[in-house]
Amino acid sequence: MKSKAILMTGVFLAGLVLLFAGHRTQGLGGLGIMILGLGLLLGDLYLYNVAQR
Repeated sequence: MKSKAILMTGVFLAGLVLLFAGHRTQGLGGLGIMILGLGLLLGDLYLYNVAQR
């Protein structure tokens, strides 16, 4: 269970980093990076909710 928590924390931090990097990048590439970061964050939230059941 501990390795799953570490993995989920890593995915969450990666999502935040991608969100910030996309915000700093100009143009459509930055938008794509932000969408990828949001997808990681939402996926992490979904997995966290599933793991709580």
